[in-house]
Amino acid sequence: MKVINRIKSESIIAIDVETVRVVQNYQDLDIQTQTAWQYKHKVEGEVPSEEELSEKWVKSASLYAEFSKICAVSIVIIHKEKLFCKEFYGSNEHNILESLNNTLDSLYNKNSDYKIIGHSSKFFDYPFLAKRYIINELQLPDSLDVTNEKPWTNPLLDTNDLWKMGGTGYGSTLLALCNVLKIPTSKTDLVGDEVGEAYFNSEFGRIGRYCSLDTIATFNIFR
Repeated sequence: MKVINRIKSESIIAIDVETVRVVQNYQDLDIQTQTAWQYKHKVEGEVPSEEELSEKWVKSASLYAEFSKICAVSIVIIHKEKLFCKEFYGSNEHNILESLNNTLDSLYNKNSDYKIIGHSSKFFDYPFLAKRYIINELQLPDSLDVTNEKPWTNPLLDTNDLWKMGGTGYGSTLLALCNVLKIPTSKTDLVGDEVGEAYFNSEFGRIGRYCSLDTIATFNIFR
């Protein structure tokens, strides 16, 4: 933890991403995407029933960059002892990603020492963002393009990874970590599996604020 203690809070950008399946119902997919979803869920050569595929679509499609999209991103920084939060949300993923790229570039132009931190982001948020930039035919932000970085120079941090203290296994949820560290919880309105329903009810601002509360919690966990 000595290394972490040497990183100033002013050099941290906290981030969180919310994702949603590309269409509400499995039956609304084009034939090619339906086929890809069927193939993904084959068990011993057998394709699940339409009902099972539909249930799986609602429950888990948002976990895969090939079948879902980003509907909200929030970033948090601290400057002159004040916390600043910027939200990007809505139904136009292309615009969200472009705006995020512009903001990250602007921040890094002011402070090249910034490190980005998220919770369980090493295995979800970071690769998901990278894949969706590619799918949208957009240039990946330099700050997220770390394929060739050595582990000790990688600017992308993960509070869950840090909390493992070198151990293995799942680690901790954001809610559990907030609880034990006495940090105000972000789960005041929505929880993750309710984002899809909120999105298809056009509650974009609600999702954006939920995403921001997660990001603020992540920033405070680091601090």
